[in-house]
Amino acid sequence: VTASFSRDRFVLPYIDIDVKKLKTDMSEMYVLELTARTLNFLSGSATKVYDGSPLVNHTAFLTFGTLLDGHRAEYKFTEERIDVGEISNNFTVTIFDGNGKDVTAMYNLYYKYGTLEVVYE
Repeated sequence: VTASFSRDRFVLPYIDIDVKKLKTDMSEMYVLELTARTLNFLSGSATKVYDGSPLVNHTAFLTFGTLLDGHRAEYKFTEERIDVGEISNNFTVTIFDGNGKDVTAMYNLYYKYGTLEVVYE
């Protein structure tokens, strides 16, 4: 993350702090701690009887946290199940700002995976 600092302002993407309003005596050291937003995501589950075609479920949900205004989440699913058995419905999330820039690093992402299960008739 690129930051700039002057005697009067501390600027990060999406954050602009007027240092003068914090304290007029700049002889003291200040510590600014920035914490990434936490987001939890859950992928969907699905079950079907074996028919030789792939089972997929490309649904995911934001279950905790919020995106900053103008940000959007894009999901990429990596799994499918054809044969009888069960696997995790793995996926990844990329967060984009309103200009299409990848800003995923501004967030702590946590995942919980649903399952894809193919069963005998």
